[in-house]
Amino acid sequence: MTVTNNRPRDLSEIKYLVTHSGYFHADDVCAAAVLQTILPEAGVVRTRDASLIRAYEEQAITFDVGGRCDPAAGCFDHHMSGARTRSDGTIYSSLGLIWQAYGRDYLMALEIDDDFIEDMFAAFDADVVLPIDKIDTGSLSPAQIGETAAISLPAVVDAFNAAEPDESNAQFMKIVNMTMTMLEAKTIQYLSIAKDHQMVAEAVADQGGSPILELPHSADFQPSLDKLGADHVLYVIQPSSSGGYGLSCARPHAGTYDNLRDLPSEWGGLTGAALEEATGVKGATFCHTALFFAACDTLEAARELAKLALPDDPEPSM
Repeated sequence: MTVTNNRPRDLSEIKYLVTHSGYFHADDVCAAAVLQTILPEAGVVRTRDASLIRAYEEQAITFDVGGRCDPAAGCFDHHMSGARTRSDGTIYSSLGLIWQAYGRDYLMALEIDDDFIEDMFAAFDADVVLPIDKIDTGSLSPAQIGETAAISLPAVVDAFNAAEPDESNAQFMKIVNMTMTMLEAKTIQYLSIAKDHQMVAEAVADQGGSPILELPHSADFQPSLDKLGADHVLYVIQPSSSGGYGLSCARPHAGTYDNLRDLPSEWGGLTGAALEEATGVKGATFCHTALFFAACDTLEAARELAKLALPDDPEPSM
């Protein structure tokens, strides 16, 4: 059965969250965590009894059970023929279906600024929801996850399944509550990334084609440089979490240890007075042997080091 209506049920109508009883997986646990964050007062009902599911359906969101996918009726199952799929062919798990319908409500429940919701919705879907869809529906195996499979979220959720059937509901709620905390932490991390990107984008725009980029706060800047196509940036200066300022080399792209331009080789491994003597810059305190990072006591010192590290006649940025 395919989706008959893509408009999700109004949340003001919902008093119950209905899912299946017995063994649980990461998709129904995470779906419950998302919904409980949005609707903390809603009761959780776990059953496979079709008559009970029908009894609750007028005031419920039903997920991972029921053999029906109709967001307008609050139904989000994926176990039937013709289950809803993503554009890449991946079958949606119950988490994927719930995220598509209520992911933005989840972000609003966590008081995420409107400016960041769309980017965070997409990032969370790609990085968290899609892998769980793939694992639950069989297109990603534990072997493909690799050595960390035993400590992955699906494996941790599986560990909470009770040996005794009468403990199942209590164990389900225990892992749902833990997952709510984890997903909220992941969401806040995405918010930080989104804010960092905004900061880097504004700095790149303000500083034109300069090969030295100064940031007002410390950030993982390389993903933003990649997204912006700012390959004219060779060095980035930013405050250090341990005090002072850091001078970092930009890279061709995130995930590589290559630098677009190394710091001068004669600086490698020097600290304190030795680095000051080699560079003539007072306040230069450390240069990594791999020539990708230097530390300074002051912003002025970081600026001086960056200028010294530039090529003698850098090509102008177009």
